[in-house]
Amino acid sequence: MQYNMEVFKKPEHTLTQSERIEKLELLLKSKEVKGKAFHMLGSADKAKSLLAKITQISDMYAVKSCTLKSVIDTAITIEALGLEIIPELGEAWIIGYKGKSGFQTAKPDISYKGWKKLAKRQGYAVDAEGVFTEIADQLKDWSDVFSFQYRRKVKSGNVQWVKENLEGVVVKIEDLKSRHTEYRYVDISKLDQIMKVSPSVKKGGETPYKEWYYEMVVLAKAMKYILKKEISFDENISAALAEIYKTDATAAKEIKPEPETEDAPSIPFAEVQDTEVTDVPENETDAK
Repeated sequence: MQYNMEVFKKPEHTLTQSERIEKLELLLKSKEVKGKAFHMLGSADKAKSLLAKITQISDMYAVKSCTLKSVIDTAITIEALGLEIIPELGEAWIIGYKGKSGFQTAKPDISYKGWKKLAKRQGYAVDAEGVFTEIADQLKDWSDVFSFQYRRKVKSGNVQWVKENLEGVVVKIEDLKSRHTEYRYVDISKLDQIMKVSPSVKKGGETPYKEWYYEMVVLAKAMKYILKKEISFDENISAALAEIYKTDATAAKEIKPEPETEDAPSIPFAEVQDTEVTDVPENETDAK
């Protein structure tokens, strides 16, 4: 196949879609990209597989609207965490962040399913579900939100219903060795605070949040907030997460610290019915 090397002389925002794909394919064949993928993923086979996947997702909005270098770097970062970049698998997403020039920079964001996968690798089974005004009276304890009967009534695909009825999110954490299970509750005021400072929500352009608002914004952000406090991720995962969400820490400085409450991380279900729950603050207010 003959490639047009002229695509490297043009500004990316002036390239046609066919020219962008051609430039993407050339970049993926470069020694620099192949070397970085090999270094990050630890094997030539994994690097080759990833580069093929990037070509497969060339029609994604973020890939079409972001700088190609940032798309490639983001894809490598996601795969280095052991998560899939294929959108249909719903583990992580390439998100376009708006730039001053109108052209976007790609960044990774971990989804609800991705956080579950990372936690399982550390020996925990985790889950999350919302508490909604319209059906909250059916709950006797936090475990009820994970029942089939409750979940089938959650209108997760109706963004307006979710926004109007959401009271908070319960995150379930089960130690796979001891089978000990604990529940953490993130109330709506904390969720609002998290989402307001989260760059992936605030600055994203055309994103999967519009189609998957409940999973990507509500559940993933609550799960991220809790798991980063409750689970000790290994060194490689911790380093990758710090890099992915480093901009969140800067945004979080703008938020006024909350008073610490001794029982906030694990408050009994009965006590939440008539009281507002406030989580213990951490350095990163936005905790995926």
